[in-house]
Amino acid sequence: MKKILPVFLFIFSAFSALYSQTNTDTTTKKKFSFKKDHYLDLSVGLGENVVINSFQWDKLFPIALKKRIKIGFGARMNIMNYWNKNFFTAPPQQKPGTSFDTLRIAHQTTFFLNLQFLAEIALLKWWDIGMNIDAVGFSWGPVTPASYYSNSFGHNGTTQNTSPENLNLMLFGKNDFGNLNSQFYLRFWPSHNVSIKTGMSLATLTNLTESALSDGNSRFHAGSYMGFLSLCWTPGKSEWVSCKKKSTTTQ
Repeated sequence: MKKILPVFLFIFSAFSALYSQTNTDTTTKKKFSFKKDHYLDLSVGLGENVVINSFQWDKLFPIALKKRIKIGFGARMNIMNYWNKNFFTAPPQQKPGTSFDTLRIAHQTTFFLNLQFLAEIALLKWWDIGMNIDAVGFSWGPVTPASYYSNSFGHNGTTQNTSPENLNLMLFGKNDFGNLNSQFYLRFWPSHNVSIKTGMSLATLTNLTESALSDGNSRFHAGSYMGFLSLCWTPGKSEWVSCKKKSTTTQ
């Protein structure tokens, strides 16, 4: 009997371990899951005597508010066509006492590639608001004849050759150099990979004449407000997802 008792104790312990139950309680909690979003974006903008087509790549990163506020950077290629557009003496080169002369361009096509800063807020599951601001880049385009008008004598009523200023640099408002395009938008997500943006964009333009005109000025500036529509694609977006939290108990 003394030899059998240890055997019974061993068998009892083995069966107790075999039939012990493990219970897993699963609870579901919603949280905002952020992926390092990057987008490809095709835009068309329309304004007064202006059409702009843009192709851009954006990358965003979370910074605050449970990862719903994002900032990032990107690059945008723009092709702008405008006609019967008035350009005025560019303020950075204006001297005290000079007048704002006018350069009227019948038609011009300008190409410009810029790096940009982005900021976006996820309002709801399928709605975002944001902006992208061109910061620095370069422009190119053909030499185009333009009509020049001035109150000063010597050049008024003449035809001048003009072309886009090559350096693009954001210095705020009419102090900007070159050609810049910035957007303020509302984004809607019909699916996880495709979104549609619409809003307002502001383009600032600067052209140079081949020769210095009144008061030695050769820089002329214009601006244009436009409405735009964009189609965007991304391999993955930030979204509200169900996260399962497991707790395990053993009996």
